[in-house]
Amino acid sequence: MKNNPTKIIIHLARNSFVQHIAFWALCYYMLLIFFSAGNKLDTIDYVYTGAFISTIICSVYVNIKVMFPYLLSRDLKWKYLSGFIINILIFSYINELLFSYAIDYIIPGFYFISYYSYLELIAFFTVFNIVATQIKFTKDWFMFTEKKQQLTELEKMKTEIELKGLKSQINPHFLFNSLNLIYYLSRKDSKHTQSAVLKLSDILRYVIYDSKSENVSLNSEITLIKNYIDLQKLRSKEQSNIEFNYPGNSDSIKISPLLLLPLVENSFKHGLKGDV
Repeated sequence: MKNNPTKIIIHLARNSFVQHIAFWALCYYMLLIFFSAGNKLDTIDYVYTGAFISTIICSVYVNIKVMFPYLLSRDLKWKYLSGFIINILIFSYINELLFSYAIDYIIPGFYFISYYSYLELIAFFTVFNIVATQIKFTKDWFMFTEKKQQLTELEKMKTEIELKGLKSQINPHFLFNSLNLIYYLSRKDSKHTQSAVLKLSDILRYVIYDSKSENVSLNSEITLIKNYIDLQKLRSKEQSNIEFNYPGNSDSIKISPLLLLPLVENSFKHGLKGDV
């Protein structure tokens, strides 16, 4: 299967290495145009721009790869600010030394000189470091937001899985108990047998179909619980005092399905002892 070109482009755009290459390629082009002052580009322009930007690249990566994680991320803001200024001063001076003394030995035959004053070099390095820092902040914020969203989705999936697991535990347990009750009533030839079958049918319809919704009305849950309690009353001793109080109109209230039934089941399981 051939790769989708759009997916490949998106993957490359999200790749950190590709992002860095694209950023410095754009910076190189902008400096190249700036240094040539609109004149026809020559070999010396490309070489000078490459040598000039190399010192800026070193300064920027000392900032975002060393000082940023070890000082700013540890909330050492004043130390980071001091390091930020020192970094600019040092690399501006290195740039000046490079074009005043060392460039002829590194790249002979071009006879470069430092065309900018120390203050102008400081301005260059300050602008590039500020821009790079802002990009770093923005990228980290987007990554944090994306990870937070992924974590939220994972938590939601975990909750859904737990809820489904809870339902799978509730349904068979409840069904077996109800079938045992109906079997018991039928053996006694009780007049309540038909009513028990109908209530069980309503409960199963709700559990199998209605509970698949993400949210249901509280009234629906109340009806489920009433049917369940009516079934349990048939199992309980006559002197057992079973009451169920609930609000009159709760149709506007939405909850997750089958959340209340386990509480009622446990109340009967641990609070009453049936006849069956």
